[in-house]
Amino acid sequence: MTHVNNSLALIFRNQQKFKDALTLMKKNLAIQLKYDEKRGLSNSYMNIGNIYYYEKKYLKAIEYDLKAQKIFREIGDNPSADILDLNIACFYFESGNLKLAEKYSDLCFNSSNILTKKLNTELILRLELKKFEISNKTKQDKLLLLNKAISCLKN
Repeated sequence: MTHVNNSLALIFRNQQKFKDALTLMKKNLAIQLKYDEKRGLSNSYMNIGNIYYYEKKYLKAIEYDLKAQKIFREIGDNPSADILDLNIACFYFESGNLKLAEKYSDLCFNSSNILTKKLNTELILRLELKKFEISNKTKQDKLLLLNKAISCLKN
């Protein structure tokens, strides 16, 4: 049942029928809570966060991703938990909170997940370029920010 709901919810999400997608995902969440199935529960929280992200409700997306991440860590699935650091960093970036975006991006450096590290490089570049764009800094300071972004691309 939950697999069918997931598939339908993805279709609804892609059609921007977010309310329908959330209804299905919250049904899945209720099932996972009833049976205390940790992996399914963490996936349900993550999927709900994903729908909120597409809906541009970034703080709600973060709320659900943090719940998913906590469970992933509890069950020892650190690669999945690490990728959520990257998701959360992106959500904060999209919401304009560059300080928290950078904080969660920095957590990705400690990840053993190669994909997380690779995708984080793009986010770091976006963060540095955004800081450059909005900064009141001198040309010298702006060059330092650009050099930091460029060095991330080399790694």
